[in-house]
Amino acid sequence: MDIITAILEIDRHAKQKIQNAYDEQNRIINDAAAEKVEIHNKLMDRANTRIQKVEKFEKESAEEKTQMLIANEENTVKELDEIYTSNHDTWENEIFNSIISTP
Repeated sequence: MDIITAILEIDRHAKQKIQNAYDEQNRIINDAAAEKVEIHNKLMDRANTRIQKVEKFEKESAEEKTQMLIANEENTVKELDEIYTSNHDTWENEIFNSIISTP
């Protein structure tokens, strides 16, 4: 009976080692899944932070360009008003004279 008992004891230890290996396998798989989620979340946070920075930069850049365009437009309108103010009498006279002197 000693041999049978020893064989049964060896079998019980082997089954326990197999079960421990399966438990360790499951723990590693669960840890890897949790780490995957953590890495994914960190990457998403970094991406969102980067997107916010880029959006802020682009918005500021667009605002700056808009202000430059508005300033340029105002300068152009001012220049055209000055040209009109200084030349409108001459232009009116030229147009009037060209109409009057036409046969």
